[in-house]
Amino acid sequence: MLKDYIDVKKFSEFYSSKLGEYVKSYISRDMDTKIRRKIYDLEDKISRFQMDEIFVNLVIAGEYNSGKSSVINSILGEKIIPVGSEPMTLAVSVFKYGERPKALIEFEDETFREISREDFEKLKHTSKENLDFDSSKIKYIHFYYPEPYLNKVNIIDTPGFSTATQAGDDKKTRDAILHKADVLMWIFNANNGTVKNSELQILKDLFEKAFNPAAEEELNGELEISKKKKLKFFCVINRVDEKGNIESPQVETVVKEFASELGRGLDFKIDSMIPYSAKKIFEHKLEIKKAQNAIEKVGELLNQSGEHRIEITKKTGSGNNQTIVLSDMGNKVIECEIVDYSAWLSPLEKIKTELESIRKNARNIMEYSIINDLYSLYKYIKTIADFIISHKIQKSVDQGNAEIAFIIKSLKELKCGFNERITLLKKEFNQKVWPVLSKFFFQIQAQPGAASNIKILKLSGNHKNEQARKKVFDLVYSTFNIKSQINEETSKICDMLDSYDTTREYLLLLDKSRKLINDFELDYSRNVEAFVEALFERLEKFYLIDKSFQGDRSDENILSEVASELVTHLSNEFVFNKPLWKIEDYYDDLVVLLKIVYLLATSDLKSKIMELTSIKDEQLKDLVKLEELLQK
Repeated sequence: MLKDYIDVKKFSEFYSSKLGEYVKSYISRDMDTKIRRKIYDLEDKISRFQMDEIFVNLVIAGEYNSGKSSVINSILGEKIIPVGSEPMTLAVSVFKYGERPKALIEFEDETFREISREDFEKLKHTSKENLDFDSSKIKYIHFYYPEPYLNKVNIIDTPGFSTATQAGDDKKTRDAILHKADVLMWIFNANNGTVKNSELQILKDLFEKAFNPAAEEELNGELEISKKKKLKFFCVINRVDEKGNIESPQVETVVKEFASELGRGLDFKIDSMIPYSAKKIFEHKLEIKKAQNAIEKVGELLNQSGEHRIEITKKTGSGNNQTIVLSDMGNKVIECEIVDYSAWLSPLEKIKTELESIRKNARNIMEYSIINDLYSLYKYIKTIADFIISHKIQKSVDQGNAEIAFIIKSLKELKCGFNERITLLKKEFNQKVWPVLSKFFFQIQAQPGAASNIKILKLSGNHKNEQARKKVFDLVYSTFNIKSQINEETSKICDMLDSYDTTREYLLLLDKSRKLINDFELDYSRNVEAFVEALFERLEKFYLIDKSFQGDRSDENILSEVASELVTHLSNEFVFNKPLWKIEDYYDDLVVLLKIVYLLATSDLKSKIMELTSIKDEQLKDLVKLEELLQK
């Protein structure tokens, strides 16, 4: 069914390729790691599903001192877990198949620690206080054993639930049942006579949660999955041997009492109610050893020299117990009684038979689990896409539009302010430069032979001095100082762009500014040189030379008039026109540049919105398919 609807590789490829760019930009590293871990686990589950490597997770739980560890040992046929009067299970322990005995500790922070065989043995026979690490930080202990049965069933041992006198690790045990169990096997102590109130309350609480919608709560706790978790429930009443024979009325009465109490207190079905004795199953192991000893004895006799006539006789006594007598040449060699434990083994065989039946049907459960996981992950990715679109990309678009509008407005204001400052500087230039030049190039002389006090304007002769050219150039160049003006203006623009974090635009501006400032300086220098050259060429043709002025006028007054007329005679506009045209063009180019960059950035963001929307729509189709599968 799954393969007909869903491409199992689709999700991984979708997340890694289509969402990869967005995840790096918008999703935290921890969240990305968590999602990729989910994908990895899902792919592993899909791989096992396709290879039909299906096993059942059997969670064994119960209150402290109910005999859980003994039951697990009896199922595995070996005393792997220590038993005793003190709590022996340090954490939730998962028993899996392995080529050699090994223990791997998984901590809450998702780190792992493999321990040596010696530490492994120590771990099985120690208490929390004797460990060299904090056992409260343990999430799971993974035990690997070369027991073939673990190829079919993963056995999950849990710390005992708290009682009135003993504290347990209830949360970890509940989590293991709710998130790990395919089958919950609850171990009761037959010596209690019936179900304890504390046990009944724990089971009520567990099954209310277990039959809630199975959700990927690790993601956000809000995903709605439409199907309840499937869980088988076995009740094992251990230590019934202390009440009588497995088939005795006393044991039958105990089983009925437990079943009746559970029936009155719980609203869910018990799949199997099983009287059990872990002790008797291990006693059966000893009986097998007796039979093996008899066989070994036959082998020893056959290997001895001389004549042999071996006879084996069996006598069946009460309870189907057998007495085996081994004789050689008519002489009794060994006699042993083999107790019949077949009735005590029957519950174990029943458990294994039912687990095998569940395992065969587990493919459907696993398929549902895969669909469930896919549904959760697809829906979560849709949520991520919605978040990126609404909270990140669209916000960036809106913010970018507002910023570019404000920056362009600010640039226009800076441009107007700069032009006003240049106009003021030109006025200051005329007020500073021309009076100095008039004093440098001209002098006032009294008219010779005149009856009245008449003054005449004459050239001073400085215009014929080559050193004078450099003095005039330095005066004109330093008075306006265009390099300083452009540097200051560029700093204002860069500071403004930097405050808006317009990195690309800022770098482009800096590059353009460096070239522009150098060009301004060269242009202005050439213009000043041309101005000085024209000034020296036209100076002798100045119409006020040899003009007479009234003697009552001061020299300062006359030179001021000369300075004013020089501006008209030799206009200084060409000194400024070209650089000013460039700075205005600089502002206009910058506005165009910013518009282009923001247009490209906004266009890129809008294309991302379209792509993510398309991805989200694609996911919705798969979500509908998965929802339909979950409803079946």
